[in-house]
Amino acid sequence: MDKLIGTLEECRAEWKKLIPGTAQLSPTYRRLSADIKGQLPLVIDVAAQVRDDLASRLRAVRWGGPGFPFDLHLELLYELKSATLSLKDAGIILGTAGAFEALVDAMPSALRDVVARPLAEHRFADAVRAAAIHVLDQQLPRKTGVPRGKSAAEDVSHAFSREPAKAAGQRRLRRPGFEPGSADWNSAQEGAANLGMAAAKLRNLVMHGRELSEADALEQLAVFSLLARWIEEAAVEDFRP
Repeated sequence: MDKLIGTLEECRAEWKKLIPGTAQLSPTYRRLSADIKGQLPLVIDVAAQVRDDLASRLRAVRWGGPGFPFDLHLELLYELKSATLSLKDAGIILGTAGAFEALVDAMPSALRDVVARPLAEHRFADAVRAAAIHVLDQQLPRKTGVPRGKSAAEDVSHAFSREPAKAAGQRRLRRPGFEPGSADWNSAQEGAANLGMAAAKLRNLVMHGRELSEADALEQLAVFSLLARWIEEAAVEDFRP
């Protein structure tokens, strides 16, 4: 929900830059508008569990396109956010839709962008496939500068190995905040390597056409989100002759 509110704020700011009386929309405005439409179904799912009237009002308003009423949309979203926080404070669980919304909000932005649309369309296995490809096939090689190998499990295991790089062209990822060589550092490195290898096995299953329930997708996306965060935050260690 915070993501959608932020996108709407950006979209409104972009709209104000346009020449009054023209229908010419900038590429940025069009991109933000498309992003809003992609995020909206997930937010409406949450609204339906919080307050039926808010869900109905969100469905009724026109979203996207030139000149839509930003203030009305933002008012509805802030009202929904307030109602959602009140329910959370009261200890009421919002179910899978609320968990998905919270998880997507917490994801690294690049991962959020690739899973938002399939989740909004309730294509849960597609969302996990997109996350797996992004994290293991794209983010990890881009971070290490080492081309993807034959096995994603081996790639991520080598990246987070406790051993230093043994040859030119090899690099290691080091979790920040731990004293190198300490017990906690060893645990952090081994934990990241093991999580990455588990994520690679999940990737294999979903890439082979395995379908997923909402609950399965939620749990697996949480794995890829955590791995993406650890890769993003890691320092790169080069080979030292």
